[in-house]
Amino acid sequence: MKLNYKLFIYKNNQINVCLGFYIFALTAKSMNKPSINVLICPLDWGLGHATRCIPIIRELINHNANVMIAADGSSSELLQKEFPGLRHLCLHGYRIKFSKYLPVGVRLAIDVPRILLRIIKEHILLAQLIKDHDIDMVISDNRYGLWSKKAYSIFITHQPNIIPPSLLEFSAPLLRQVTRFFISKYNECWIPDSESVDNLSGKLSHGYPLPSNVRFIGLLSRFDKEADALLKRTVMDSAPQKDRTDKTSALQEEGTGKAFDPLSDEAVTESDTKIKGTSTTSASIKEVKEKESAFVSDEAVTESDTKIIETSTTSASMKEERAKESAFLTNESVTASDTKTEETQRTQAAIAVVPAKRYDIVAIISGPEPHRSIFENKLIHELQEYPVKSLLLRGITGIGQNKRTIKYLTIVDHLTADELSAVLMTGPVVICRAGYSTLMDLAFTGNRLICIPTPGQTEQEYMALCGAEKNRLVYAKQKDFSINQCINLINKTNVPEYTSNTPDYKQVITDILNKIKLTSDNNDTNSL
Repeated sequence: MKLNYKLFIYKNNQINVCLGFYIFALTAKSMNKPSINVLICPLDWGLGHATRCIPIIRELINHNANVMIAADGSSSELLQKEFPGLRHLCLHGYRIKFSKYLPVGVRLAIDVPRILLRIIKEHILLAQLIKDHDIDMVISDNRYGLWSKKAYSIFITHQPNIIPPSLLEFSAPLLRQVTRFFISKYNECWIPDSESVDNLSGKLSHGYPLPSNVRFIGLLSRFDKEADALLKRTVMDSAPQKDRTDKTSALQEEGTGKAFDPLSDEAVTESDTKIKGTSTTSASIKEVKEKESAFVSDEAVTESDTKIIETSTTSASMKEERAKESAFLTNESVTASDTKTEETQRTQAAIAVVPAKRYDIVAIISGPEPHRSIFENKLIHELQEYPVKSLLLRGITGIGQNKRTIKYLTIVDHLTADELSAVLMTGPVVICRAGYSTLMDLAFTGNRLICIPTPGQTEQEYMALCGAEKNRLVYAKQKDFSINQCINLINKTNVPEYTSNTPDYKQVITDILNKIKLTSDNNDTNSL
């Protein structure tokens, strides 16, 4: 009897030890488990596919995901500037180029075999990337070959209903079937738009049945709502209290040759001193601004400005440097105590990028060659003579930053998302292509638009025409563009406010990350 009692104790202790070891192993594995590895892969057709990945990357980082970016060319350069601390991989894109002589439809038809081969190659390469970097989730922006059964695969597109060029209009049903074939390979397809009638993409993503894995995630913009709300308050507090219609009307006063200038002596009002927290006089304000303007400014332009301007190695150092040099914006020094709260950090970040100069017109160049260069030369010819302050962004990414001025026009290569947002928040008229990502950005900032679609690019022609019919923008063809005619029409446009019940992309990302974590935890439990 005594022996049986000891045997019972021995067996129970053995069970307890095994159970304790199991719980310890499960806890240790969960604690040591790395964050979710996410691979972001934007298409290399212009910069729009890369820019609309910016808010997704930010949100993933907020969820402590380990984000890697696989891109090519200017898209890769742009994202390296925005996220210098992330790991960047080279994944060659489709490298689509238009022709000066061949119609777009003919050029694309010629490129179809090469694009299909590229899709097959990237699908094979993805398998190796997943293996090498232990990828849990792949987000592909309009790259059709980046799906895998070994990672949760997401496809982003705003046009499941591709509009072919007029020469290939007969192929529209076939294109819809091909697009849906590839979409069905992914776990999910995200459409950055609203599912409601009040949408931006129109028939590009509405009007035809969609696959069951499609989700509308609302508009995507690098100009995040919450961050830009603070930035907008900061920018507008530093500007004279004039509304946009007054500013737009000033553009039409060509006879006087006088442009609306918020930095002129007479334009400086009490509101200019609110953000500085000082009673500095108008004259001293202008003097300090002229000396301290580290941002694109006509007063600071000299012969040396045509040389490459060295940029900071990281966005953090850029913001730190600007915060130190922004004496014209704030008398409060940047100290350790200033960074204690998140609100203080965001305020300082907003102050750091407030532009020292306001522009009446901002022209944004984008898209594939050769039309990018053609568009740039056309705008330079028009804007250099137009008697208002204009800024032209060339859409050229790289290590350096070129800046020059020609008469009324300031030309720079590129601005970061924060810098561009600060410029747009001051309310200039924007001249741009009618790319979907560009229109999403400008739907957030609320600027009046003059859109010149890339010739032959049916999606842009459709978007610009729809916007013009709804009086949301001024539509002009590249060959017929005239700044005088467009400005005369700009006051007739109405800036829309897009409202939707579509779930925000942030909530969609949260749901998917939780789903992946739950699946991973279940797999870990089963493996034990």
